[in-house]
Amino acid sequence: MHVLFILTARVIPSAFLSFALVGLIGAVFHFMVFFACLAMDTPFIVAHTSAVVLATVFNFTLNNMTTFASLKLRGMRFLYGLLIYLGASSVGIALNIGAAQTVYTMNYAPATLATLVGVAVDLVWKYTISSSFIWRR
Repeated sequence: MHVLFILTARVIPSAFLSFALVGLIGAVFHFMVFFACLAMDTPFIVAHTSAVVLATVFNFTLNNMTTFASLKLRGMRFLYGLLIYLGASSVGIALNIGAAQTVYTMNYAPATLATLVGVAVDLVWKYTISSSFIWRR
């Protein structure tokens, strides 16, 4: 991550790059849940919402182990941090679901692209709250 930080002319923090990489892995997880739900004939909004919530918990756990490893939350602090993260993420989650549902229902894009729009909207919000409130130095 530090090499990428240097390659981006030290403009993009290495923690954000790591957070984005975890987000990319989380997006794969998100799509696995999303497509599994769609395969069970789940409506788009339910499939997307389920995938968003499960991916949020997955990403929190992975970021705790990697991006913010030096500030790792353990035991009750982990659970407390997760609850705060979910609460603070609720704005990003709502924006994610709203953007995806809007794009999907207006027939601008297929379900996959609509989901990616939602994920992109959510990324910056979650990094901001993570570095400011959850894993602050």
